[in-house]
Amino acid sequence: MRTLLSALSVFVLLGVLAACAASDDDADDVADDDAAVTEEPAATPESEATETPETEETPAPDPSPTPEAEETPVPEDDDADDDDPNGEPTEHIIEIGDNFFDPATLEIAVGDTVTFVHEGGLTHTATLDPDEARDPDNIIMPDDAEPWHSGDMDTGDEFSVTLEVPGEYQYVCRPHEAVDMIGEIVVTEDSATGDAPAAGDDTENGDDEDDDEIDDYL
Repeated sequence: MRTLLSALSVFVLLGVLAACAASDDDADDVADDDAAVTEEPAATPESEATETPETEETPAPDPSPTPEAEETPVPEDDDADDDDPNGEPTEHIIEIGDNFFDPATLEIAVGDTVTFVHEGGLTHTATLDPDEARDPDNIIMPDDAEPWHSGDMDTGDEFSVTLEVPGEYQYVCRPHEAVDMIGEIVVTEDSATGDAPAAGDDTENGDDEDDDEIDDYL
């Protein structure tokens, strides 16, 4: 009996020792597992690289082509005088003042135009017509020329005449013919025009009239 108890005690002791040994092994495994878990560093998530969008290049604007300036055609003058080297006739101005023409003598070329402009305050005429003049001898013109008469002109009125026949033209202001309101135009066949020298004392002015008749004309 005592031997059985001793044997049982041995078996119990062996069981306790085995259990203790198993407990130690389990504890060591747990410690090893904990150490392994502790030693492994936490994986740091890789930061995603932020892609910087590429800057789009702004295309340079195409330079607008500068339109070429169109040349303005110069209209041809259909009325140009073929005899004038400049291609067209010239207009000359004679101002009508009170009892005078300015210029008193004018030289022009064939085909030129003379325009009488009334700048005075009285009624005047520009007359190259023996039938209209008070003294027909005061009118001088070439044989082939046509007579002309402006009629009564007041301030601001104009009268134009184109002279086609070369020669000397002497015209008058009919209301003031007696006070020597007489003008002269010399028409030449070349283009050399301009104001001729003033007429001298040899200009034909007709017969003298008395003062009473002069007052009637004024």
